Amino acid sequence: MRFTPFLRVEHQGSFVTVVVRGVEACNVRLGISALAVDPVGFCICGIADLQEGSVPVGQEASVGVAGVSSFLAIGQEGQEYLGHSLFDPQVLLESQELWDYSYSWDRHTKEATEANLLARTGAVAMDYFYLMDLPPDLNSEKLSEISTDLEYSNLNERALCRMVVGACEVNITSGFYHRLEAVGHSLAQHDYPPYASPHDREPPGPLAAPAEEEVASLEANTPTRCYLLTLMEPVGVLHSAQHAPVDMRNVLSAKRRKKNRKACGDLCMARVLPVPRVKVKLSRLDLEWTRPMYPKRLVSAACTLRPPSPAMLHNCHAHVTVTAHNVCVSLHYQGTGITLVHGFSPSLYYKSPAASPLLGLPSPAQGGVLHGLGVEVSAPQLQLLVGVWMSWSEEHPQPQLLHQDSLVEDALSTRRVPVVALRVQKAEAKTCDTPSCAAAWLPSGPDGRAATASGGAPVPPSVRPRGQARPRG
Repeated sequence: MRFTPFLRVEHQGSFVTVVVRGVEACNVRLGISALAVDPVGFCICGIADLQEGSVPVGQEASVGVAGVSSFLAIGQEGQEYLGHSLFDPQVLLESQELWDYSYSWDRHTKEATEANLLARTGAVAMDYFYLMDLPPDLNSEKLSEISTDLEYSNLNERALCRMVVGACEVNITSGFYHRLEAVGHSLAQHDYPPYASPHDREPPGPLAAPAEEEVASLEANTPTRCYLLTLMEPVGVLHSAQHAPVDMRNVLSAKRRKKNRKACGDLCMARVLPVPRVKVKLSRLDLEWTRPMYPKRLVSAACTLRPPSPAMLHNCHAHVTVTAHNVCVSLHYQGTGITLVHGFSPSLYYKSPAASPLLGLPSPAQGGVLHGLGVEVSAPQLQLLVGVWMSWSEEHPQPQLLHQDSLVEDALSTRRVPVVALRVQKAEAKTCDTPSCAAAWLPSGPDGRAATASGGAPVPPSVRPRGQARPRG
């Protein structure tokens, strides 16, 4: 059996720590110090995706090429991941007391910060913490009875999963896309039984009115799960496409290129010319997802109340918030670059019912906020941006056409007059879609409030019944 590699994934310094304290607490930590994804040999389509002079003629395709930009690079190698573990001999020698496994929610959230997690492993770090507040007078028999059905135990439960990714750069090239496409195609061809079968959604039966103690307990302590994902200083680089789309079924079913004839013909054109690229850089990207642990019980109790409290209604939904800080978009060619979109901070929000919509909860709603957007683009820059984007949809990309005129040089010039200039201090929009009507809200006043009509009354949000045509004129 012969194997021709085309992608290499390397990581250094990883650890996994699991601590379980009965049914009261659970803490899972893992991390990776350095992670890199590099190309090996030719692309899966048979074209050499290397620049001129980066590989000697006659070099074997199965050998990794030095000097070629990694597809993905995060973190750096080190020994910090061994700290505060049983594999660190210095810690064991200096420790004079037994390790304390008593957990506190406030203390843990203060210690497990993004900075502390990345200080141990600079590439990827994850911390999962679950805590149940047990009353002091709870005996073992009562605890054994409660643990069989935690949904109706009325105990305060909280869970927080925090994942942090260090400063990284992703180079999106034709070779990277084809390699990922080949991996995805191979995974899809693997036949295995599903991990879980989907549950049939049956209409809910009659709901029993909850007791006052149950409602008070749900309003005071709603068990929730929170997932936090943070990317520190991520950079994405989109290169102009160089390879034509391929059918992975034909490529992977053929005999794996002992000596690819097609690559010999396309080798020169693919490796001679560098291509322009669009770089998107952020100082930070945050994603937060919060949902109730036991949505069925919570939603059933909320539907029987007329009306439910705002806190309970809020907890009946899953909430997703995505915030990007200081987003910058620039255009680069070789060692020259120019900024097109200056730092701005968009934020998106989405909420949806955590249980079946048949229970009558409000339908999903979404909104977005934009701060400090500034764009200045000249005609050559706009033309080059469109060319880079459209190259990915072309059947036969021709990057050499970019070098037949002065388009690239003009796009990177700072003396060009912008044809598109946009300044936005703040913009906000909200939408809500229900089975009976759809609503949209867009403030247009200078201070972010809704615009007012000539009579001084606020203009209501745009609401139209479902199925009714929009007014004309």
